[in-house]
Order: sequence, then C-alpha cells, then structure tokens
Amino acid sequence: MKLSLLPFLASILSLLLLVDCLNFTVLHTNDIHSLFEGLGPDSHLALAQGHLARMKYLINKIQRLAPTRTLTLDAGDCFEGSLFHLLTISDAYSCESVPPLELTFLSDAGYDATMFGNHDFDAYEEGLLKILSCANITTTVPILSNNIELNLEDPTCQGFHSMQAQPSNEYTLPSNYKRPTQKTKILPHVLKLIKDEETNETVKVAVIGFHGPDSAGLSYPYRYNDATEKPDAKAYVDWIYNAVTEIKNTHKPDVVIMLSHSGNDEDFDIITSINNMTPPEQQPLVNLHISSHTHFLYKREAGNTTLYQVYAYGSILGVLQLDFDGKNLKVLNYNKTIPEVVYTDGITASTLLPTHINITSDIPMDEVYFKKIEKYTKLIDSAFFENFEYKYSTFLGQVPTNYNATYNFYNYVCDCVQKKLNDFVKPNPPIHAFFMSQSGIRSDPGYMTSVNATSFPFQFSDVYRALSIGTLNKDISNNLLPGDPVVHFYFNHTEFVNWIKWATIIGVVDSDFAITFADTVQYQVSNTSGDVEISNVTISGVPLEKFSKYIHTGMPGWILKFYVEIGQSNSTNGLVTGKFRNEFGLFMNLPYYTEYHEYELLAACIRENNEKQ
Repeated sequence: MKLSLLPFLASILSLLLLVDCLNFTVLHTNDIHSLFEGLGPDSHLALAQGHLARMKYLINKIQRLAPTRTLTLDAGDCFEGSLFHLLTISDAYSCESVPPLELTFLSDAGYDATMFGNHDFDAYEEGLLKILSCANITTTVPILSNNIELNLEDPTCQGFHSMQAQPSNEYTLPSNYKRPTQKTKILPHVLKLIKDEETNETVKVAVIGFHGPDSAGLSYPYRYNDATEKPDAKAYVDWIYNAVTEIKNTHKPDVVIMLSHSGNDEDFDIITSINNMTPPEQQPLVNLHISSHTHFLYKREAGNTTLYQVYAYGSILGVLQLDFDGKNLKVLNYNKTIPEVVYTDGITASTLLPTHINITSDIPMDEVYFKKIEKYTKLIDSAFFENFEYKYSTFLGQVPTNYNATYNFYNYVCDCVQKKLNDFVKPNPPIHAFFMSQSGIRSDPGYMTSVNATSFPFQFSDVYRALSIGTLNKDISNNLLPGDPVVHFYFNHTEFVNWIKWATIIGVVDSDFAITFADTVQYQVSNTSGDVEISNVTISGVPLEKFSKYIHTGMPGWILKFYVEIGQSNSTNGLVTGKFRNEFGLFMNLPYYTEYHEYELLAACIRENNEKQ
C-alpha cells in the first residue's frame, strides 16, 4: 500500500512526516528567533509582512490533510532574539496575563516538539529558567534535550526533567485538534504514533534532541560539561549512540528522528561516526537528522541517514514527505522542483510538495493570528519604549541595498554606529575604528541585495531585527534598554594589526564569524607561504605608522565575552591578548562602557542619512 506523503516544511525548522507501509510528513523549522520582526505584522524587512501568520496558515493547512500522519518539529533558537521575546524575559507582564507569543505559537501551530539552541541561553541561567517556567504555563509542546542537565537543587528547576529521570513510556498521537494535557517539560525524547487514517496501520517514531558542540560553545556561557571547557566530539557521539540504543531497546521505535542544533558540517561528521559504530544489521541507528544552527539550506545523505537543514530567519518551511519500508525512510519529494509560488488552495493529501517552501506574500495569512500579533506590538511599546525616542513601528528611512565587493551592509552598519557613537559620546580622541562580528547581523545581506531596488525601507523594529541584541536579564525596562551597550578601549599599533590579522584568518576559517570594520580602517592582505600578512594599514586615510600611538577602538558589548575568551584560549598563538588599554596605554580590567546600544546608534544614523537627502 502506498499513501501520499505530505511535504516537509522548514521555516523555523518544522518537520512533517508521512509513512508508507505508511507514508508520513515531517514539517520542520529552525531559528524561529531569527524571524525577529518577521513576527511583526508591518515590518518592511520581513520576507513577507505578517510572516508568522502566513507560516501558521501554511503549517495548519498541511497538517489538516493528514493529522495523524504529520509531525511538526523545531530544531532550536525559538525563545530569544526579537522585540517580542522581551515580553518573555522581562517582568513587564506575567506569563498568565500576556502569554509569550513565541511560546504560544508552538502550541497554536501544532508543534510536536522543540529543543534548545545557543540563543536560548542569551539571558543566562536566570533568563532561561524564566522562559522555561513561562513555557510550563503557556505551552504544551515538550522541549527535547538529552545532553543538557538542570540543577534540581534550584527551586525553579524542580518539575523539569533531569538527566537521571526515567524516560516516559507513553506516546501520543499527533493531532491538530486534540492537544496533550501535560505542560511543557524538558524531556530526552518523545514517542509519536503515526497512523494511517484508512487502514489503521501504525509506525512508532522516536524524536530525540541534542545540543551540538559548536552550539554549546556559542551558548552563554560555554556549555561544555568538562574540566577543559572544550568540545569532546567522541564523547558527544558516544552519548548519542548510547541514548538512541537505549531508546530502541526500551521502546522499539520503527523510526528515529534526531533534532540537533548542530549544523553543517558537524551534523555529517557526527552521523558518519555513529554509522561507523553501528553494526550493519542495526543500521541506520538514526533515520533522519533534522539540523539547524549554521543557516544553510541542504539535503544530503550519510549512509542511510538523511540530513536536512532549512536555512534561517524563518524564511522557509521544510517539508519532508517520507515512505517507510519497514527499515529505511525514503524521501518521496527529494528532487521535487520548488515552484516560485505554492498554491495552497490546491494542496491535497496526495500532493507532492517541494522539500522547502518560501514564506512569501503569496502564502495567505491567518487573519486572526495577524490581529493577535498586532496587539503584541502595542504591548511592546508600552512596556519598553514609553520613554524612548523610537516606537516599534517608527519609520526611520531608506537603507541602501546596492553594495559592491568591498563594501556591504556589514560595513554600512559599522560606519553608522561609529559615526553616531562619536556624535553622541563625543570622546576625545574620537573612536578611530569600530568592528563587529558578522554573526551579529541578522538581516541577511544576500537577501537585501537581491531586492530589485536601490534602497530598503527601515522602521525601528527592522533595526532591532538586523542587529544582535546581546545578553539580556529579566530587569529590562524603559529605564534600562535591553542588550549590551557599546564599549571602547585602545590598541597599540602591534595589537591592532594582530587583531586585523586574526580577524582575516577567522573570516577564512569560518565566514559566519568574520570581523567587519568601519570604512575608516583600510588595509591589504597577502598570503606568503601560508602565512597571512597585513600591510598598508590606514585609519581615516592616515598611514598607521604616522597615526597616534594608540588606536581608539569600539565594539558591541556582546562581543566582549568572546574577545576576552579568545585571548585566554591560546588558540590565536598570541595574536590576540583579550586585554584592554586606556588612553595612556595602561591595561584595564574592563573596557569603557557607553550608555548607547548598537540599535540606538544605527536607528539615529538611518534617520539622519534620510533627513539629509
């Protein structure tokens, strides 16, 4: 018997599974936090205005076609990152009076499970526990984690899963109409029964969650649970192997799906190692690996295990339509051509959908949900920006989109922040150089430059979406704006060149963490015998050797932790000290702090640039 298999949608990282013998569909999303103001109803920078309302419409549309043959999963980074998330992390409203939108969305859209990502730790333990306590009240969707241990001596943690807890022997049927009665728990896995509506044939699916090594290293603070605070890839692989083996021995699932905040190429290496450990007659140990974290879009195979990731920013819904033959999963829609427009009204239970669907304005909106999101924007204004110059929807002006090979949106942001920092703080001497990690930019420059226009309209929520907010705490209010303020300090000439050299090297090794400087800093890079050389450094057109003795340098406060740890790790072979100098060249324990945040400075710059035009 062959049943139609619904697609796998990925925008946040939702997974939809259908089985043959049983066909089933897995809908999959990741990096919900990267929706940022894509959550908002009126954001210009969202790929589609009313983005989240369109996402919900599409997910629910597919789920209704085969409610007992559809799984909807998320692979992390959904609890932090936008103005909406401030309502969760702060004490502005109680969870009971204002249920957090990102948490209730998981229930409203019928998700079967989610998991942690590195950004879910941005508010440290206190903030994360606040989110978890709120999740326990407002959503029924379980959070999966097999390798994050809670301190049960902390009263806030009580009631959540511990590593020693016995896994549940229960599993539930996925359904849009009958949500489970239990509240959110941190569980090692969930068991789901996929059932054919006509024949009553069933497939038992185990969904297990893991927090990957790279993601752990980027979580505040480092989440490696060993004395060296370094990732142990073998220990991680062994943990997965033992956990999945135990689940298979105990619960006898037909299919194992692994959710992991562990992207390219880490996921491929991990699954390959697991396959090498697994006897041939027991392969595949993991049938499907749903990945996230690294913002790629790919489908690939590692042995008989399918690996899938669906980019980021909530721009895509992943859809896998699957056929299970009793041992292996076959992706029915693997090579399905992706149409520019998915006509949702024509989707049926037998429709073969593309493996990923872009959330665009062609997708209808859930109008009720759209109105719900609008109400939240007003709550944001009243909670955080009553005494602030900008409100959620304050229009700032146009931002250029036509860049070139040597100047892009990253440079534009650095230039803007440096200029307004000097205007507002008026330091003496002024900030000579400003840098930031490209990982802190959440507006995809590739998307912006693809827009068929020379500029793009920005409102304040777009600025907030575009930049990393930084670390948060529950006390944020209109008297203490969220995130880390900009900091500044001094380099001597050698330290400055060494920092440029390290930034160049890390940009080649991992482009996601490349360092961008404001346009005041210019230099040439050469590679001689495998060694990177930096030459012809100028600052505001002045050669470095003729510049003042110390270079006044600014950076976002959220980079502070990484800058210090890079210097302490010895991984740069002495290029980076992780230390700070004052204007006299003496070392300080900490840099100078300003009262301004990146998003304030960028917003002011965009407005000023447009007023001059």
